[in-house]
Amino acid sequence: MKDIKIVLGINRGGSRKRGTIPRDLGALASSLQSTLFGSTALTGEDSYVMVVGQIQAGDRARFAWGGTLAPYAQEVHYGANGVPGTFWRDEAAAKWQGYVRAATIRAKAQIP
Repeated sequence: MKDIKIVLGINRGGSRKRGTIPRDLGALASSLQSTLFGSTALTGEDSYVMVVGQIQAGDRARFAWGGTLAPYAQEVHYGANGVPGTFWRDEAAAKWQGYVRAATIRAKAQIP
């Protein structure tokens, strides 16, 4: 997530740029649902903190935005009605192997 740039949303005078998350102060940010092991999802802008704080090697976590709280989330991501999408999730997924390699190097460096 640290590589994703959060920019002003359109409602606050910003624009949509590929690889960024345009953020207004509305339902989309607060629609984040974070789940560990398929448990009951925690919902809210900072819900990921509880999941990341409990995750162990081999665990599965899921993070999703939108749903009934922000049905426009897919339009922001993929674009709609001539407005381009930001594709930030796709951009992050394309870099996933690099993230895993870097995390592995950091973890190995901590082993005596």
